[in-house]
Amino acid sequence: MRLVDHVFDDQVIDTLTVKLILPEGARSIHVEAPYPIEREPDQLHYTYLDTFGRPVVVATKNNLVEQHIQDMVVHYNFNKILMLQEPLLVVGAFYILFFTVIVYVRLDFSITKDPVAEVRMKVASLTEQVLTLVNRRLGVYRHCDEAVGRYKQARDSGTLNAARKALEAEHRTLTNDIASLQARLKAEGSDLADKVSEIQKLDGQVKELAWRAVQEAERLVGGKLKKEAYLESERQLSSRRQELVARIDTLLDVL
Repeated sequence: MRLVDHVFDDQVIDTLTVKLILPEGARSIHVEAPYPIEREPDQLHYTYLDTFGRPVVVATKNNLVEQHIQDMVVHYNFNKILMLQEPLLVVGAFYILFFTVIVYVRLDFSITKDPVAEVRMKVASLTEQVLTLVNRRLGVYRHCDEAVGRYKQARDSGTLNAARKALEAEHRTLTNDIASLQARLKAEGSDLADKVSEIQKLDGQVKELAWRAVQEAERLVGGKLKKEAYLESERQLSSRRQELVARIDTLLDVL
């Protein structure tokens, strides 16, 4: 770069001061000029996203003419890692902003409690527990079907009876837990308690059909029922169970 450039012919400059702003983080600054110049102490210049300022080289020269239009060289060291400083500052600022907004919207600054909101939260929690238990109870029937399938292949009544007792115990526990949640929903004044009651009634019918399927399999294996009759009975029981389970799923969607 040039300390002075051509402005007009036969120009004469009594005093010239040049300030050269370098990138933030520049160090070990050295100026090579083709003629003597006076360097004043370096200054700092601040602009957007600067943290510790950009160094400013200040050079002065008196009595300049056109012959002084010559190049000078400025040497300095600069760590390339500092090029990531400003992008990281922007990213960090947005991160702090979004984090602050997330925390703010989740905090409750109300001085008094909202009874309606608390009841709504309790009902939502109870409903979620009911959904989980009902789905687990429907899974009991799938396990029952699997036990019947293994029984028809292995013809081991002892294994079937053991599986049936375990499934009945699990079903009983889940049904009692759902009934307890239903009572709590009713105590909170929620209309969803009636839906849970209807689910309980439908499940009773599903349970009866599932145990009838077990009995039909025992009759088939024991030779008391022909295969054609068993297949027809199994089809009817399965069709009826699917209808009831579909109605239960519809009620679960309402919850």
